[in-house]
Amino acid sequence: MVQDVDDFGPWGAAELPAAVAALQSAEYVDEDDAGARWVSRSFTANPTDLVSTGMAGLAFGGAVMVMRGALAELERALQAVSTLGPAYPDGTFSA
Repeated sequence: MVQDVDDFGPWGAAELPAAVAALQSAEYVDEDDAGARWVSRSFTANPTDLVSTGMAGLAFGGAVMVMRGALAELERALQAVSTLGPAYPDGTFSA
């Protein structure tokens, strides 16, 4: 889907193409996470902005929105874990 996008210009910050390239070239989990967050931050289009972009634009915009939801869920899970801590019953270091 990203390969079919000709111009990211109307969808976000000037760094959006670089963010997409970084995410595409990520080899490790931390690079995936950083790239996904960078794409999410630099994508500023509204869903209504994507209607006129065709299928590639709609697919890309939809993927970014789903990715944002996944990142938000990950943040909630990380906050829940850090709140409990590893020594909490059933935590990583519990007996």
